Amino acid sequence: MSGEAPVAWRVFDTDGSEAVYSLEEQARAAAYEMNWSIEPLYRSPALTLTDEEREAIEWCLSLPMLDRDAVRMMPLRSLLKRLNA
Repeated sequence: MSGEAPVAWRVFDTDGSEAVYSLEEQARAAAYEMNWSIEPLYRSPALTLTDEEREAIEWCLSLPMLDRDAVRMMPLRSLLKRLNA
């Protein structure tokens, strides 16, 4: 996710039907009543990694390294953690 709070909530069904609510409570009530799914909406899309990018980072992190290299790799570990990868 993007780290910022959702600005709205989308309630949707598999047939393409959907509705948008500004309050999570209203969206949850509607989703429950219609047996639909719910997802948060943000101002900007959530950042994600492709499988190839994730594999490349994990490969780098798996290499044997010196202590100085481990410190330089910390941003990659943080990136994976932040993006829930």
